[in-house]
Amino acid sequence: MERVGPYRILRSIGLGGMGEVYLARLERAGGFEKRVALKRARPELAEDPRFIELFEAEARMAAALTHRHIVQIFDFGHDAGTAWIAMEYVQGVDLKAVLDERAGPLPVGMAVEIGLACARGLDYAHRASDSRGRALGLVHQDVSPQNVLLSFEGDVKLADF
Repeated sequence: MERVGPYRILRSIGLGGMGEVYLARLERAGGFEKRVALKRARPELAEDPRFIELFEAEARMAAALTHRHIVQIFDFGHDAGTAWIAMEYVQGVDLKAVLDERAGPLPVGMAVEIGLACARGLDYAHRASDSRGRALGLVHQDVSPQNVLLSFEGDVKLADF
């Protein structure tokens, strides 16, 4: 199995505009393991310094956010000529997949619950500040169904800040 930094890639779980996302596992001594979602910059973009700067900025900004409705960022690095971000793995589906499977709209209660969770996460992100108390000025530029993750445990999380 391929490794990226300290992570072993298990399988691909998605392809986005900036990179491919994999289910990966951090493995440490003593049998310690942690599953993560690992986003690796797309090869055709990884050679563009401006793109890498944006990718790194995404990692820095998102790592400053700790909220139950936002996917957590754990780690960032470069390996074999490409940048990567390790983040919380949300075992579940994205909202787009749920909507694509349905013949009609979501039940009202479910839609309200998802909408409230997204609004709470976005409110937190908009008000967030760095370690020195300076406003981050974050605006999620792609609040779309594929970036709303629904865990099998009932959690709603925003991804791709």
